[in-house]
Amino acid sequence: NEMVARHKRTKRSMGCVKKADNEDNASAFYMALLASYWFASSGQTLACSMLIIPYQILKMVGLERKGTYLGLTMLFSSIVTVISGPLSGTLSDRSKLPFGRRRVFILVGTLINAAGLMMFQAAAESKMILVYMVIVAVQSLGTTVATTVYQSMIPDLIPRSQMGMMSGWLGLFMFAGALVGTGLVYMVIVAVQSLGTTVATTVYQSMIPDLIPRSQMGMMSGWLGLFMFAGALVGTGLVYMVIV
Repeated sequence: NEMVARHKRTKRSMGCVKKADNEDNASAFYMALLASYWFASSGQTLACSMLIIPYQILKMVGLERKGTYLGLTMLFSSIVTVISGPLSGTLSDRSKLPFGRRRVFILVGTLINAAGLMMFQAAAESKMILVYMVIVAVQSLGTTVATTVYQSMIPDLIPRSQMGMMSGWLGLFMFAGALVGTGLVYMVIVAVQSLGTTVATTVYQSMIPDLIPRSQMGMMSGWLGLFMFAGALVGTGLVYMVIV
């Protein structure tokens, strides 16, 4: 009975009973449900580190100082991760909390992570880069605690004979979360940028007839085409040189 098996696995995760290697095989649905946490964690982690944080730091300090402050932010965040990961895992091993030795750490870590994510935008708008760095570190702390203890909980719930299949589900959801998370954030950033560009160019084009006589609109269109082509050429050339 799946419900009975799930109840036993839950009791094991709370440290109430020990698991035998061959008992209570988990269903594919249960493993997929358990691995779905990795979808959200992977998606938000990659979206923050690859898109959101670099974009917000660029807006706060400008292009010239972006590299410096992005590096410092990631360094500070990495130090917090290196310390909090082993510490939270060890504490969860020794925990005897009545709600389960792992659950409380996952819940607290997730709440800290969520609070940090909600404070990202406010910190970015304040232009206080040091405050922003601290908030990024706090968010990393929550993510590290939750994911570290989450990984250590899996052997409590999945029989050793099924760990290969469980690893497959984890890999699938990790890849899917990264793909969806970065893709959605990128689309939002591009949509906002395109909205600003569209508004500016639309108003600009509507302003030209107010400034240029109708008898000279042909020549003006020629200048517009020339500079549009030159801008596209220079822009794509610079991007290509940066990539290469």
